[in-house]
Amino acid sequence: MLQLFAPAKINLGLQIIGKRNDGYHNIHSLFFPIKSIADILTIELAQSVTLICSQELDIPNENNIVWKAANLLKQRYNIDMGAKISLQKNIPHGAGLGGGSSDAATILKGLQLLWNIDISHQELSEIASELGSDVPFFLQDHPALIQGRGEIVHPFMFSCEWTILIVFPALYSNTSRAYAGLDISNFAKIEVNFVDALQQSTDDCSKMKDLLFNDFEYSIFTQFPELAEIKSQLYKQGAFFAGMSGSGSTMFGLFLDTTTAHKAKSAFIAQQCIVAPFT
Repeated sequence: MLQLFAPAKINLGLQIIGKRNDGYHNIHSLFFPIKSIADILTIELAQSVTLICSQELDIPNENNIVWKAANLLKQRYNIDMGAKISLQKNIPHGAGLGGGSSDAATILKGLQLLWNIDISHQELSEIASELGSDVPFFLQDHPALIQGRGEIVHPFMFSCEWTILIVFPALYSNTSRAYAGLDISNFAKIEVNFVDALQQSTDDCSKMKDLLFNDFEYSIFTQFPELAEIKSQLYKQGAFFAGMSGSGSTMFGLFLDTTTAHKAKSAFIAQQCIVAPFT
């Protein structure tokens, strides 16, 4: 039996470059794993693939990305055994934290071990990209610059002593609707070097709010003005940077120390919040 942890992620900057011919959008974003928030997957050998989910997602197993990932791997490599999979959901659904994508990547890695499949990271990444744009990122453990539709992953090392306050509003932000609401006239005309912006901000954190941005915020804040209010409140409570993860609805603030972050948490008694090390 294997127990695996599928971490959440946040986007520290997200730029939509433009729409592709295949219907997806090219993005440019910094993904950071948040290991203090994670789904838990337990897998063991079985005759067939079965999935038990601790939280009702209101979808049949056949539509669950974990089920799809397991069966895709089984069929691709003609595996003659199965797996009993238990999924404990801790990452909020539809929150812009990549829970489903992380689950899919984690089950691919776990089943590669359980079924003793000899494949390269590149092969596994290609399978991951078939399942979803964000899935390849979660095959590794480091922050990364993400490009293309999400399948191009450039990991990098980053160390800091910042603390993150994550705020979960009781809202569901639909990714498809978020893309549909994009207004290209609001976009930057050139690709911003987010990695360089991040490095500049390590010496002067006040620069970050001017250098990093999320293109989804304009349309999502129009739909959910309470998210804009949370962002404003995070700054009032001492965050040196605040933003929305992905297409929402999770908001987060970065703080220089844990004490300030915990004090800020008290301003959001109506929402679920987590204070954690940023890296």
